[in-house]
This record gives sequence, C-alpha cells and structure tokens, in this order.
Amino acid sequence: MPTSTCKNQVIADTTAGEIHRIEGNMYFQLSAVKRECLHPSGTHTICPLKGVGKYDVVVVDVQVNSGAARNYSEPSNMAAHTRDQVALWHGVKVEG
Repeated sequence: MPTSTCKNQVIADTTAGEIHRIEGNMYFQLSAVKRECLHPSGTHTICPLKGVGKYDVVVVDVQVNSGAARNYSEPSNMAAHTRDQVALWHGVKVEG
C-alpha cells in the first residue's frame, strides 16, 4: 500500500490502484491525504503540459515543509487525470 510520511507520521495512504505516477512523482487522491496537514502556501507555477500547479505547506507537529504538496486543481486537458490529486515531496517520504 503506497504511503506518505513526515516525521514518522502517516499523512497519506491508499491502494496502489489509486496512485498515478507522473514524472517520478506519486499523486495521491486528495481523499487519501490527511487534509489537516495541508495548508495553502499561495505559491503557483505554470507547467505547459499540466497547467497551473498550486503548492501547499505540509505541517506535522511543529515541522513545516514549504511547498511539499503540489496539485493541479484545474489541470490542462492533457493532465486531466491529476484533478483532485496531490503529489507529496520535499521532506515527505513516499513509499509503495
């Protein structure tokens, strides 16, 4: 089962069938992520293939990982399968 942890606390887990691997990142369904760990950062990037990426801060206990979660809430047609999914990285361990 794919899981994502930060400071040894599970912040996302799901079945392998609900994961999309894109460009080396594992995208979890938003419903599989502990939403209380995600806080909007206000940071955005533009990917010509996926669209506008929005970044969240991942907070566990008092540890803050800026930009450790990325999602495309309004993806391009080419990346429509990433809608309502989030990639976790930058200090967040993803296994599975």
